[in-house]
Amino acid sequence: MLHTLISMTRQKAIFPFYHAVSDTNPIHIKHLYQVRGIHQFEKDIHFFLKHYQPMRLDDVFNFVKDKKRKSKPGFFITFDDGLREVYDNIYPILKKYDIGAAIFLNSSFTDNKGLFFRYKASLLVEKIIKNPAFKVSKDVVKWSMDQRISSVEKAILSVNYQEKGRLDTLAEIIDLDFEKYLSECRPYMDSEQITELSKNGFCIGGHSKDHPLFSTLTADEQIRQAKVSTDWVHEKWPSTYSLFAFPFTDYGVNNSFFDNASYDISFGTAGLKNDSIHNHIQRIPIENYPYSAASIVIREYFYYMLKSIIGKNTIKRE
Repeated sequence: MLHTLISMTRQKAIFPFYHAVSDTNPIHIKHLYQVRGIHQFEKDIHFFLKHYQPMRLDDVFNFVKDKKRKSKPGFFITFDDGLREVYDNIYPILKKYDIGAAIFLNSSFTDNKGLFFRYKASLLVEKIIKNPAFKVSKDVVKWSMDQRISSVEKAILSVNYQEKGRLDTLAEIIDLDFEKYLSECRPYMDSEQITELSKNGFCIGGHSKDHPLFSTLTADEQIRQAKVSTDWVHEKWPSTYSLFAFPFTDYGVNNSFFDNASYDISFGTAGLKNDSIHNHIQRIPIENYPYSAASIVIREYFYYMLKSIIGKNTIKRE
């Protein structure tokens, strides 16, 4: 079936992406999404290797130039946020099968210098759940109502990038020390680990400075966020090509950003789709679904064909 779908859609390259792989969902991710287990991830790899050929960065660049592959269909895996599980759990598996990949880093978080606001939210939810008395605390209730949501957990998870300082305020109220968590749990990789990966088949790219939703930023701030992270990566881990992956999604980002971008290849998260931007690749999220990689990829091909009927399989920008 998959061979037929590839032939029908002419989509001969796929770009699956993950954040972390672990048999225990880290607390900073626990209330956001479910990560792949180590055994499940290795099963994903077996599926990819059975039907696709691993691509290196040169292969990706050549694919970007003409959107075609002359050989066997290819796959290129990427990982967002630079989490420690990439080094601990993913690296050994990819090394075992001689598969290259790309890691996208936030310059404000690598080396555990800071913590993504959504990860802060997950930590806060966990502490609230484990300490129910906080739910009726006068200060916590007021904080929640200021967010205009009665459920404390929902209020925490509703905080956006522009309001992220509110999470620090709540952390002070319930005595949650983010710096202590960074120091003790070290959710991100350090520079030495990333350097080792860069010498062993991993490409390093930018993922913005501190992980905002780009559609909510001004045009100048979009450019700044991308440039800060890609320049920082290039300085620390020089490479032939400069890469950038949008945090969250590229939805709502218009042509002017891409016209002024200073990288070679960028990546979105919209699944198996074409894009009107020639050097921009859409990736397939694997963590969002409790299914096998085979089921997820086959479904993406079917969606691609269905959307092609109404002309919705290509993302067009203003």
